[in-house]
Amino acid sequence: MNWYVLFVESGFEDNVKKLICKRFNSSEVECCIPKRVVLERKFGQLSPTVKTIFPGYVFIKLNMNFNNYYLMKSIPRIIKLLNYTNKKDKKLNFYGDHEHYFRKIPSNEMANVLKLINFNGLLECPQILFRKNKFSVLSGPLKGQENNIVKINKSKNRAKISVNFMGEDILIDIGIKIIPMRKIGQHQLQKGGFVFMNTRQQVEEIIRKVLELPENNVLMEELDGIGVNSLKFVHIIVELENHFNFEYPDEYLYDGKLPTITDLVNFIKTISLSENSNTWNL
Repeated sequence: MNWYVLFVESGFEDNVKKLICKRFNSSEVECCIPKRVVLERKFGQLSPTVKTIFPGYVFIKLNMNFNNYYLMKSIPRIIKLLNYTNKKDKKLNFYGDHEHYFRKIPSNEMANVLKLINFNGLLECPQILFRKNKFSVLSGPLKGQENNIVKINKSKNRAKISVNFMGEDILIDIGIKIIPMRKIGQHQLQKGGFVFMNTRQQVEEIIRKVLELPENNVLMEELDGIGVNSLKFVHIIVELENHFNFEYPDEYLYDGKLPTITDLVNFIKTISLSENSNTWNL
């Protein structure tokens, strides 16, 4: 089975997909309409809106032959199959190998599309963290693929990504979720003789500020025991980076490598003693 593209009337992609699923057995065909979530401002608030990535395209996976081709052609709203090679198809040899008469999508290029979407064909908004003049994708289909993001509009929560498809690089406009970081001012950290605290006391003070806990609150050793979830951990790391001037590896932000306050303190002490703060083992 190979992937092919149907050109259909724009706006009727879902209708065509439903009719294809009715005409063909589910074991014989797989149908996909890649969609994306974008955030649009309505009444002063950002609201998610679902749009098709390739308007007028329906992707279909099946064993292509002339019988299946004409069965699809009988479905309303379908204009044509991508690059059908001979308009006089009735004169072609119906008993030979049919597949070479139809242009299939190269498997590696279709994989570029499929890896972006979930089971329902939706490209969800990735979560993006901005820190130290760079950004990292912490979740979603673009995690680890920051190089594919060519432009980010933070004010509109939008990004443009580059995808190689059908022999050319195309730009796709997607929505993004920016992880909010509440800035902790240095004046807040210097209260109570902060600059004279040892490393552990400074780490604990930053944790209290992020979690908005009282200054005299005694912290448990385990981070999850004091309410540090994955998002709060990212916030704590960002504040520690800014204060102690180091850079934490992106791939470990959600990895649970530093589950306790002691682990955080030892990590900071280790990199402060290193000549190159970009090299360490976790």
